[in-house]
Amino acid sequence: MIILKLNVLIVFILMKFISSSQAEDAIFDNITINNPPGKMVNIDTHSLHMFCKGEGSPPVILEAGIGANMLDWIKIIPEISKITKVCAYDRAGYGWSERGPKPRLTSVLAKELYTLLLANNISGPYIIVGHSFGGLIIQNFAYLYPALTKSILLIDSMHAKQFEVFENAGIDIPTSPSRGLIFASRSVLTYGFPERIKDVAYEIASSDKTRSYMFNELRNLTKSAKETQNTVLPDLPLTVLVHGNKEWEKIAENGEMEKIWKELQSSFIKDKKNATLKYIIESGHQIHLDHPRFVIEEIKNMINQ
Repeated sequence: MIILKLNVLIVFILMKFISSSQAEDAIFDNITINNPPGKMVNIDTHSLHMFCKGEGSPPVILEAGIGANMLDWIKIIPEISKITKVCAYDRAGYGWSERGPKPRLTSVLAKELYTLLLANNISGPYIIVGHSFGGLIIQNFAYLYPALTKSILLIDSMHAKQFEVFENAGIDIPTSPSRGLIFASRSVLTYGFPERIKDVAYEIASSDKTRSYMFNELRNLTKSAKETQNTVLPDLPLTVLVHGNKEWEKIAENGEMEKIWKELQSSFIKDKKNATLKYIIESGHQIHLDHPRFVIEEIKNMINQ
């Protein structure tokens, strides 16, 4: 009888776990290019699409890289939403958001994020999370709004001085739009996504609107980096996650780019009292898609601080 009850309990727990997982996985199942998962929020010059899930504070705000939209966080949102409010959005021209004023510089993007959060009645201070180019944006946000920033998570973030350092080392990094970047393949644009959303994800990411705004962000990339050189990260809790495999050997096979990238990432935490750097050994640049558990773990740590 005891064994029978134990077996029933195990089955019940497994069914509950499976049911919960399926429910979380289904968050984006019904999306189409005309049916966004979130809501449109007017920020005066244009409207941005924002998706929030969960309740509680501090709210977690997710900022994606160039060409990416809020679907990039599909593996992060379900777990974080169980313990607090988490929000991801589409910058102007991306995803379901409307076109916005140009040029698309990081200072402008940080201010638009601030306006979006106010317009959507999401109160700070926030845990802000940025991947790649999104890291430059949240560096600007933290600089402009330190009182609204609780902690910062940089995921293989761009560094404000990286283009100058790479150029001085003789490493050629694309800093302007090219056909290869703007018209990337389906496999590139849907990398790491669940199979069931790849069709709509590709349709959105390959739209003329997205390509136009990706072009503008790339066109102004060096300007955005130079802008960010004028900012200073406030001395707040900071975690820097860095890819650990040899991702950049695709660009510079001698290992010099990897070496410089690690040095630049280390500089984020220099002279900071409450800062940590972690290498995700098995991951490439897309840590949040390759190995989301590490991102989830760091966000949870920040929530509990």
